Amino acid sequence: MSEIASCNKVSVNEFIVNRMRRVFLCMLVSLLLVNVGCKEKDAKLDVKKLVGSWNGIALKVKGRTVEMPEREPMLVFSDSNQVTGFAGCNSFFGTYKVENNRLQIQPGGITMAFCQDMEFESLFIKSLSSVSKAKINDSQIEMSDKSGDTILVFSSFRNIGIAEDEKGCNKAAGYTWSDVRKECVRLFDSGVRLNPVSRDSSSAVLSAFLIFSPDSLQVELFMPDAEEHPLLDRRVLPDSTFVWNMEDDDTPNVRKENGVWTLSKRGILLYVENPI
Repeated sequence: MSEIASCNKVSVNEFIVNRMRRVFLCMLVSLLLVNVGCKEKDAKLDVKKLVGSWNGIALKVKGRTVEMPEREPMLVFSDSNQVTGFAGCNSFFGTYKVENNRLQIQPGGITMAFCQDMEFESLFIKSLSSVSKAKINDSQIEMSDKSGDTILVFSSFRNIGIAEDEKGCNKAAGYTWSDVRKECVRLFDSGVRLNPVSRDSSSAVLSAFLIFSPDSLQVELFMPDAEEHPLLDRRVLPDSTFVWNMEDDDTPNVRKENGVWTLSKRGILLYVENPI
C-alpha cells in the first residue's frame, strides 16, 4: 500500500510540474507575441530609407485594385522634404513631411499633357493626398490612409529605360528635354518656378518654369498648358535692365523686378516667382 501511495504521490507531483511547465511556456509565448506586436506597432518610419526613387506597383481605391497605366508612376523623395514624380501621364512636384511616425504628402504643381491614363492619374494624385502612414519592408513601401487601409504600394527597383521620350529623357523620373541646355533636365531642380497670379485655391497649382542658357542670353519658357517651349532672347531696356522676349509685342516678357522673376504679356502680369 505504501508503494502505491508513493507512486500516486510521484504521479501527482509530475502532473503538477508538467502543468506548471505548460503554463510557463504559454505565458512566455504570449509575452513574446506581445513584445513583437509592440515592436511592430512602434516601428518608426526611417526617413533615410524613404529618400530615393520608388516605382508604383499597386493602387487601391475602396479595396479595389486599379489597373496600372502603360507607363508606371513614380515617386522621388528628397532629403529636403521635396517630392517629385510621374503620375502616369504628367510630372508633378510637391512636399512631404514625417511627423509622429506619420507620412503626409502634399502634391503641388503638375504639367498638363493629355493622355489616355487621365483617370488613373487623377486617382493616383488623390490617393497621395490621402496617405497617412507608410511602412517600409525590404524593397517595398506600403502607404495607408487614416483608416489603415493600404492604398499605394511602391517598389524601390525601377526598370531602366522605361518611359523615355524620343530624346532619351526619362519622363517617369521627371526629366524633359531642354533646347537651351541641350540636355535632359528636371524643371523642379534646374528651373525657376513661377506661380500664377490668379488661380482657383481648390485646384492644383499649375506652375510655369524658366530654364536659362549657361550664358543667360536666352531663356526657355515651359508653360503648363503648352507642348512647345519658346526661346526668349535677352534685350537691354532703356533703363539698362534686361528683359527676355521675342521681337513681337504679343510674346511673353520675362523680367526680374525687385529681385523676383515675373512673366507678363501685353503689360498684364501672369506669373510671379513666389511660394504657393
